[in-house]
Amino acid sequence: MQVEDSGKPLEVPVGKEIMSRMFDVFGSAIDRKPPPQNVQWRTIHRKPPPLSERSTKSEIFETGIKAIDVLVPLERGGKAGCFGGAGVGKTVLLTEMIHNMIGHQQGMSIFCGSASVAGKAKNSIAE
Repeated sequence: MQVEDSGKPLEVPVGKEIMSRMFDVFGSAIDRKPPPQNVQWRTIHRKPPPLSERSTKSEIFETGIKAIDVLVPLERGGKAGCFGGAGVGKTVLLTEMIHNMIGHQQGMSIFCGSASVAGKAKNSIAE
């Protein structure tokens, strides 16, 4: 792929039309569906919302996986990393957590994957 200077910072699509879709780092749809319509493009360097608009209470995110909920509880709205060697179940764990978030808590989940996890996700879209 040839690199071109657009003169703008990196931007991503934002809006309801991107839900349940898969994009590359440039915001291009890679799930074999037409590009989303009626979306806003926002820079990744956007300023965060002011503190007055953010929640200050700390809540535990119940994953539904007892080993995680008891041993390493996650904070709702926080970030978590999952590291490990090949074949230890990282993809299964992440898939189950996303399933629990959407199915049991009527929430939304944003998943950003890299390396083999993103490749597995791309392969599952192809299937």
